[in-house]
Amino acid sequence: MVTAAQASSLAFCGARFAMFGNMPISNRPKKIVRALAEIGFIMLLFYTNLLMGQFTHSHHAERGPGLIPAIYDVITPINALIGLVGAIIGYFVIEMFRRYL
Repeated sequence: MVTAAQASSLAFCGARFAMFGNMPISNRPKKIVRALAEIGFIMLLFYTNLLMGQFTHSHHAERGPGLIPAIYDVITPINALIGLVGAIIGYFVIEMFRRYL
């Protein structure tokens, strides 16, 4: 039979540590939010670069309104997949450098 002290001790241990190693639960959401923010920023840079290339390649910058067609050309599922894969790889490379340095 489990006493009240043992039950509270077990509950504390279960609430304090996550299933993934010894990382406290309170730090996991911070790391997840940080990873999502970094991946989102890399995606923003990727799409900004694509949009600028498409906008200047089509010479719409010289002829007037052409930003909306350039946006439609850039935002495609394949570009989203390429950007997401590149952003995740970039995130892991940056994390590796952080741990190394």
